[in-house]
Amino acid sequence: MRIIKPQQLILLKGAYQLGEQSYLGLSVVAGFYLSDEQHFACEPEIWHAWQSAPLSLPILDAAEPKPFAEYLLAGHAGIGKAVTSLHASVNVAGIKRQWRLEGAAPASAVQVEPFVTMALDHRQSYGGARCVDNPLGQGYQDGRSPLLMDLGQTGSAQVHAPLAAPTPIPYDFAIRKRWLDQVAPEMADGQYLQTTFPGYPEALNPEYFQAAAPAQWYSQPAWPDKVPFELRGFRADNQVIQGMFPQVVAHAFGVDRQHPGTLQPIALQKKTLWLLPDADLGLMVFTGALPLSHLLAEPLSALMIALDGSQQPRDARHFSGVYAKRTAPDCADFEFLYDPDLMPQGMGMNVIDSAEDHPTSSAYRPGVKNNHRLYYQQIRQSITEHQQRRDAEKNVEKPAPINWQALTQGRQEGLPAILASGMENEISGKVFIRQHIEKEHIHGRHFKQCLFTDCVFSAVAFDHCCFDYCQFENCQWQQVEIAHSTLRHCAVTGGCVQQFVFNSSLFEAVKWHQTHFSAGNCLAMEWKDSVLDQAQIVDCQFTQSHFTHTIFSAVSFHLWRCSATAINACTFDACQLQKTTFARSVLEKSSLLQGQWSGVAFTDCKLDCLTLSDHTDFSGIKIEQCLLNKVGLRGATLNQAELIYCSVMECNFDYASLRHAKIYACDMAMAKFNNSDLSQARVEKSSLQQGSFYQATIDDCQFIQCNLISCHFARISGNSNSRFVSCLLEKSNWWPRNKVFAAIME
Repeated sequence: MRIIKPQQLILLKGAYQLGEQSYLGLSVVAGFYLSDEQHFACEPEIWHAWQSAPLSLPILDAAEPKPFAEYLLAGHAGIGKAVTSLHASVNVAGIKRQWRLEGAAPASAVQVEPFVTMALDHRQSYGGARCVDNPLGQGYQDGRSPLLMDLGQTGSAQVHAPLAAPTPIPYDFAIRKRWLDQVAPEMADGQYLQTTFPGYPEALNPEYFQAAAPAQWYSQPAWPDKVPFELRGFRADNQVIQGMFPQVVAHAFGVDRQHPGTLQPIALQKKTLWLLPDADLGLMVFTGALPLSHLLAEPLSALMIALDGSQQPRDARHFSGVYAKRTAPDCADFEFLYDPDLMPQGMGMNVIDSAEDHPTSSAYRPGVKNNHRLYYQQIRQSITEHQQRRDAEKNVEKPAPINWQALTQGRQEGLPAILASGMENEISGKVFIRQHIEKEHIHGRHFKQCLFTDCVFSAVAFDHCCFDYCQFENCQWQQVEIAHSTLRHCAVTGGCVQQFVFNSSLFEAVKWHQTHFSAGNCLAMEWKDSVLDQAQIVDCQFTQSHFTHTIFSAVSFHLWRCSATAINACTFDACQLQKTTFARSVLEKSSLLQGQWSGVAFTDCKLDCLTLSDHTDFSGIKIEQCLLNKVGLRGATLNQAELIYCSVMECNFDYASLRHAKIYACDMAMAKFNNSDLSQARVEKSSLQQGSFYQATIDDCQFIQCNLISCHFARISGNSNSRFVSCLLEKSNWWPRNKVFAAIME
């Protein structure tokens, strides 16, 4: 899923299930300064402030369906000097809490230790190891006194107040755990396992999701537009912190995989407010949910979030335009950095313009910064310049074709004469048209900025030669050998390279366009920062060669054989590979986009950190004695594929088609096959422990002598021919079960 957001917002998401209905929970978090409510902090500053606050439950938000809006406070009370006791309070929209804080002392002591600051967390409140209301606190059968106490209406301290802290309440506290205890009998029932597991029962009281104590709940599901706040006891000299939460609304727009390009709004409510006085920050959490077909469904291809002023909201057309600009193929390099398109108009915001602006920097200074206007002016200027360059390129008239024959009329000597003279080791700025070189041994020549058009090189050997910034157009290379030579920043268009030998040479930043290679041998070659576009490679052997940062675009490979060859950080886009073999080779940190890899064979290879598009066809591929690490095969076509004696680590086969596939003697622990199609596949003597087959199809599939311990088979579908023969199935999970398949298995 692609995420589009400004650097000032945080996106939190997580799937949950209520009854048989699943949801994708979304929370958008915005942070502002308590001392300047019209100025927003950036995401790293929000995380740094929240992580520095005293919290027993370190969860910013779970994006779950709270029935009531609420506020939370995390920080230290203190007035800048040592005291033995202190009164502090918070008031949010009229919902007030007051506390008395006292220094540490045994329960029987008369005097207490003075303190300068004290955390308002559950560890300071009344409780203890055996106190179900607050197992983290102190004062319950431990000989100590609580440090944080509620103040009653009469102004007296309530010592036995286990929920005095305004921070999030852990799930094992009685006030939250009781709701799970109420539905525990239902969760132990077989019907729950068949229909709901691992989700929450529909009968669960939604108050279970409230993170704050009831004293901090608002009476409605969402906070109103205007929410005042006041804090006392958190600043030197007991200064009051007061103000108004910014009057803003959050937007979320999803793009469905089935309807690309169409933004679908997702409703968000201002559900949770945070106060972090230590960092002078307040947070607003806007929460919503998107229904899912099942718990692991991923219906969205993109998600965009934004913040808008509630008094001057922008319409859907504006946000559709922002999405269109940021996803356009010719999008400017800095378009994604222009945050004002997705933030409220007229409000200030902090930005990360240099390392000093990041909280992890030793030079970082917290607080409001006013460099955002200049920063975004520079971003807008860069975007404008990019647009101007693009428009200028469109308007440039194509130059008339050069008449190279007329240009070179009157030349008395051609390339054969120059080579025969032996006078020039460096040949620069020459134009060679229709030259024919045959049975020559060219040694130590340096060709610079030369043009070769319609030339023929037959049985020519280039040894220790160098070609810089040269162009070859429609040239024919027959029985050519290039050894210990270099091609840099050259362009080769069209032509054929037949029965060639490339040995111990470097091709750097060379562009090959519509060039045909056949019956060749590359030994110890290095291809670097090059492009092969619409080329053909037929019946060629590559041995001990190295490709780095090379792009293969619409290249056709036939009988391509790679041995002991390394392919690093390369891209194969829409390539066709037939009868191609890789042996003792490495393919890593590369992307395979679309294309046909049918029948390709990998033997004793390492495939590491590969990204594949959903439309890549690997039907009939054979992978034997290979290491696959972090290979994303999501949505790939692997019909009739064979994996034999392979080690597979952190690989994703979700939504892949493995019909008639064969997996034999492979180590595939924790592999993911969610929503994959394994119909008529055969998995034998393989280890797939802790693998996930959620909603996979296993019609006529056979698992034979496999380690399937702790595998996840929830909602799989199969038929009467699905088999698990002599497999280890301990601790595997089958719930919730597909009703049709469950009946067949029974």
